[in-house]
Amino acid sequence: MRSLLIGPVVLALFLSGGAGAHGSEDDLPGTEDADQGGVSEVMQELFIGEMVHAQEQWELQGTAAGAWTHRTHSDALEAPLTLELGLTDRLQIAVEVPLLHERDGDRGQTGLGNVAGSVLYNALSQGTTGRAVSFGIEGAAPAVSDDVGEDAVLLEPFVIGYLASGALALNASVAMEVAVSTQRRDTELGVELVLAALFPRGALVPSVEAGVAVDDGQFSFVLAPGLTGRLSDSVEVGAAAGARVDDAGDPALLAALHVTWEGSLSGRD
Repeated sequence: MRSLLIGPVVLALFLSGGAGAHGSEDDLPGTEDADQGGVSEVMQELFIGEMVHAQEQWELQGTAAGAWTHRTHSDALEAPLTLELGLTDRLQIAVEVPLLHERDGDRGQTGLGNVAGSVLYNALSQGTTGRAVSFGIEGAAPAVSDDVGEDAVLLEPFVIGYLASGALALNASVAMEVAVSTQRRDTELGVELVLAALFPRGALVPSVEAGVAVDDGQFSFVLAPGLTGRLSDSVEVGAAAGARVDDAGDPALLAALHVTWEGSLSGRD
C-alpha cells in the first residue's frame, strides 16, 4: 500500500517546486509559445506514461504506434491507433483500438485487444511557473479477440503532473488500474508511476522514461530512453528502446515507435 503514496508525493513536489528554481518564463521549455499564460506542448506523446496536455477545443489528434516486447521464450507486438478530441481547451476525450500479436514458444495469436475510452481534464496550466496538472479516467472493454489482451473490464483513474525548470521538463503520471475478470469473477489491482525527463532542443526532444508498477502483487521496473521530433507543425515522430525487469526474473527488451498528426476541426490555428 505504500506505493499508493508515491504519486501524491511526487505531484506535491511538482506543485511546490518552485518559482525560485527557474528563471524567467522565456527560459522554460514549453512556455515560449504558451497560449493565454498556459504551458505549451514540448511534445505530444510519451512512450510509456501519459502527457499532461489536453487537446485544444475541436483539435483532433491521431497517433499510430507500435510497441515490441521481447523475452527469452515470448514476444508481443502492440499496434494501437488512438484518436483524441478536445471538447474545450481543458477537456478532451480519447479512444484507443489496439491490434495485438503475441507469441509464446511456437504458438502465436493475433487479434484486437481491449478497446479503451478516456476523459482527461487539465486542471492547472501556468506558463509563468512551468507547472501543470491534469487528471482523468480510462475504461476498457474485455479483449475483442480470444487469447490476446485481457479478458476483463478495466478501469483506470490517473493523475499527471508537469514541471518545467531551465532546460529540463518533468512529467509524472500515476495510475491505478482495477481489472474485473469476466471469467474468474475476481478483481485485480495495479498501480503504476512513470516519470519522464524531457530535454527540448528545438524541434528535437530527447527523453528518458522510468516506470515502476505493482500489478496484483508483482513488481516491475522499466527504463526507456527515446527521441521525438517534429516534422512539421502538425506531424511528430518518435522512437524509443529500453528494458523491463520484474519478479519473474525474465528481463524484456522494448522498442517503440509512434507517428502523431493533429489538426483543427474548426479551422482554428
